[in-house]
Amino acid sequence: MVDRRKGIKSSSGCIRDKSGKLLFEQQEIEKIWVEYISELYDDEQREARPIYDDNTGPSITKEEVIWARKKLKDGKTAGSDDITTEGLKALGHWFLTWVLPPPMGRC
Repeated sequence: MVDRRKGIKSSSGCIRDKSGKLLFEQQEIEKIWVEYISELYDDEQREARPIYDDNTGPSITKEEVIWARKKLKDGKTAGSDDITTEGLKALGHWFLTWVLPPPMGRC
């Protein structure tokens, strides 16, 4: 969009509403953006996540731990616990008893 009085080019000076009408007022543009973002992130298909009052979260399954261990990349720097990915992989099956709480950890 070009402001003919000043010769200034602006790429965000207007927006179209759902009917295709051009809007130039800042308040109208903000309202359209709020509606657009609300519709964009309003996903009715997504299931509601459970709320955990005791801040524990869902249990970790043995399959999730095995999958995560397989996804670890070698050659990465150890974390603050000084455990490398190679070290975790070298633990083998004992790794599950260390990571998972009983009774799942006792394989």
